[in-house]
Amino acid sequence: MDIPVSLDVKITEAADGRRMIRLDGELDMATAPQATLALDWALTTPGITEVVVDLTGLDFLDAIGITVFVNAYRLARRRERTLRACGARGEVEMVLRVTEVADLLGLPQIPADLAAMEELT
Repeated sequence: MDIPVSLDVKITEAADGRRMIRLDGELDMATAPQATLALDWALTTPGITEVVVDLTGLDFLDAIGITVFVNAYRLARRRERTLRACGARGEVEMVLRVTEVADLLGLPQIPADLAAMEELT
């Protein structure tokens, strides 16, 4: 039985040269082209200096998804633009931190005491 995978990509632009990309769903082999297209477009658009990827709604991320982010990071550096992420949680955050891609994307650190409190709830 094939279970359909989906990724919803929403792009918004701020007047100050920033673009926000929100990813909702799963980032894997089936949806990587969609995410890559959005990131490449955002990072190569004239006048854009920073792209922020909101991962709040991302439920799954595999090795292909990690590759999407690493390639986008490299493109941002070549274009002298900033790429950063926010909102990662659960397994997605764990994968980003274990692979150290969280550091490349400037994913904010969770204070140790806050993380410990979340484990108790």
